[in-house]
Amino acid sequence: MIKKYIYICAAGHSGSTLLDLLLGSHSKVESLGEITQLPKNISLNTICMCGKPVKECGLWTKVLSSIGEEMGVDLLSHPYVLNLGFINAQVIVDHNHQNSIYNYRRKFSRALNYATLAYGPKWLYKARIEGDHTILNNFRLYKNIMHFQGVNCIVDSSKDYLKAVKLYYTEPKKVKLILLVRDGRGVFYSNLKRGASKKESLMAWLNHSRRAIKLINRHIPERDYLIVKYEDLGADTRRELRRICDFVGLEYEENMLEFLAQTHHIANGNNMRFASSAKIRLDLAWQEKLGATEIDYFKRVAGSINQRFGYPDAINKRKN
Repeated sequence: MIKKYIYICAAGHSGSTLLDLLLGSHSKVESLGEITQLPKNISLNTICMCGKPVKECGLWTKVLSSIGEEMGVDLLSHPYVLNLGFINAQVIVDHNHQNSIYNYRRKFSRALNYATLAYGPKWLYKARIEGDHTILNNFRLYKNIMHFQGVNCIVDSSKDYLKAVKLYYTEPKKVKLILLVRDGRGVFYSNLKRGASKKESLMAWLNHSRRAIKLINRHIPERDYLIVKYEDLGADTRRELRRICDFVGLEYEENMLEFLAQTHHIANGNNMRFASSAKIRLDLAWQEKLGATEIDYFKRVAGSINQRFGYPDAINKRKN
C-alpha cells in the first residue's frame, strides 16, 4: 500500500481529536493529534496519551533522536529547532516562546500566506510553499513515525487550512484531506459557555469556515478531500468510518471503534484523550441552551455558511 498522510482540517470544538483517535486505531495508521504543537509539548514535557511525559515516551524519544541526528541538534533540549509551523496554543501555553512578538509575527505571516493562496498567481504560492521548511519538517516527522511504528498512514489533526493546502501541494499523490465540520451553533455555544462574547464565540468558527472552503475549493481537487460532519460521525460512527476508509484507500477494521483500547501517542489535544470510556456522546446541548436572541444573531451573521455545510435553520426547541 502506498503511504498516505491524512490531514484533518477543522474549526475548534468540532471533534477532531475524536476522529483522529478513531482513525489512529486502525492497524496501519498512527494518530499524531495537533502535531504542529509538538515542540511546545517537548519544551513543557506534557503528558503523552501513552501515560508518560513526552521526554520519556518510547516513541517520541526514538523519533526525536533520529530527527535530531539528521538535523545535528538535541531536540529534547532545543525543541523549537524542529519548527512545524506557528503555534497558537490556547490552553497549555509556553509563554516564554509564544509571547506578544511571536503572536504578532504569526498573525502577519498567516495573513500574507492566506492572501497569497486565496488571491495570488499560481507561480507565487507555489514558490512560497516550496520554500517553507516547516512543511518539510512535518514530512520528516511523519516518515520517521511511519518507520518506527510500522504503519502506512499518518493522521495529523492540526486543523489549520493553510497547512492543509501546503501539505497537499508538497505531496499531492499522498495527502488526503478530511474537512471535519460541525453545526456552527454547537461551536458558538461551546465558546459562549466558556465566557466569550457573542462576537468572539462566533468569529473564529466563521472565519475558519469561510477561509477553509475558499482555499480547498481553489487548490484541492474534489477527489482528494472529503467533508465529514461531526453529527454524522457521532450518530453512526461505523458508517462514517467505512466511508472515510474507502476515501483513503484502507480496509475498515472493527477495532477502530474501540479507540481507547489502543495505545496512542498524541501529545496535544483536548482532554478526551484521557477519557475512561470509548462511548461516543454527541454534544447537542446548544439545541436546548441557546436562546432565541443568540440563535437569531447566529443566523444573521453566519447562517449562510452553516447552510452551505448542510445545516438547516430550524431546530427542535428554542428558549425564549
